[in-house]
Amino acid sequence: MYTNCDSMLNKKEELIARVNLDNPDFILLTEMLPKNVATTVDFVNLCIKGFQLFVSPNCSRGTGLFVREGISVSEVCFNEFVESVWVKVNLRVNESILIGCVYRSPNSSNNNNLLLLELLKKADDFNVDHVVVVGDFNYKFINWETMEVPMEKHSRDFLECTDDLFWFQHCKIATRFRNDNEPSTLDLVFSNDESLIINLKCTPPLGRSDLVVLTFEIDCDYYVEDPPVVRNYYKGDYDGMRKYIEELDLMQYCRSLSVQELALLIESTIQECTVKFVPLRSRTSNNRKPLMNRDVEKAIKRKHKAWNVFQNRRDIESRQEYVRCRNKVTAEKFKLNVRKKAFVVRVTDDWNSLPSNVVNQSSVNLFKAGLEKVWSGHHFKFCPYMTEEDSIVIEGQMSFDL
Repeated sequence: MYTNCDSMLNKKEELIARVNLDNPDFILLTEMLPKNVATTVDFVNLCIKGFQLFVSPNCSRGTGLFVREGISVSEVCFNEFVESVWVKVNLRVNESILIGCVYRSPNSSNNNNLLLLELLKKADDFNVDHVVVVGDFNYKFINWETMEVPMEKHSRDFLECTDDLFWFQHCKIATRFRNDNEPSTLDLVFSNDESLIINLKCTPPLGRSDLVVLTFEIDCDYYVEDPPVVRNYYKGDYDGMRKYIEELDLMQYCRSLSVQELALLIESTIQECTVKFVPLRSRTSNNRKPLMNRDVEKAIKRKHKAWNVFQNRRDIESRQEYVRCRNKVTAEKFKLNVRKKAFVVRVTDDWNSLPSNVVNQSSVNLFKAGLEKVWSGHHFKFCPYMTEEDSIVIEGQMSFDL
């Protein structure tokens, strides 16, 4: 899956929902960061559970590559070009593939354009069997259907470079749609083998972005690491462990050994008991599906359907229907955010203004009950010795039990 997300900060929830539906192994993103931001954005806030994130070392707008956990990869650094990220993936047949995500700004300098061409040549010369390069290159003047290019030097040099490398460009459709502007092909998918990329599809953008999401398959069998083995303490034979420790009679060593020697003896005994009485299990990644109800899933599917209709008809009515479905996804996503974050955010915002008899309660249930009454605007009294079995007396209200 690849897209130019034009700031991931406000599209992360929808991206996670799309990941949950499409189940990709690789997610390639460009322009992950907003254009004008006063503070530095930490990439930790952009991580997706179940994926490891590789980012561009020379980050301007943010170029990232998410790889599903368990896939054997190693990062490759080409430091010349401004924004690109590369990983080497090991395949099962003693081969390897180099996957790269590249972003070239439309205001790229002449020197940066030359560095891009050098970068592509180095990627082709890298010691791998296959190469896949995806990104937003912003060469809108190149016609990839006819392979024609006007007399624009940088576009012509780029096309000649990819031809000299014998790379195949798989994306022939328009990938950017903005209002009444003519659609253009800015996002490109290259490979050094024509049969390597299959099932390339164009799906609707994330949020209100004007750049589509490209999904495709890489026809290769990559190596997936075996899950690590850990101890299953839930199924340990602790009765047998106690009996074994009693038979050892460690008390007989208390007088003859020093404190340090006795600590080492206890530690080695615990390790020995763990090996004997606690079984092993394969640790599976606890990747629960993200919070997404059926309403969000249906809204995303309706958005995909409306997008396909808009691509075929290209009229005002289909455009309006797509915008309506897109906004519906945003509304459903907002409901999820409220469910996930409202309690935590409101507590931290209102903490300094909460009454002391609410903050100093002895249990979470009493604390939550007090918060509900504060937020609902009721005045109430708490007894300092109140327990969960006692009732809370509300002024002007009936008393109720927790």
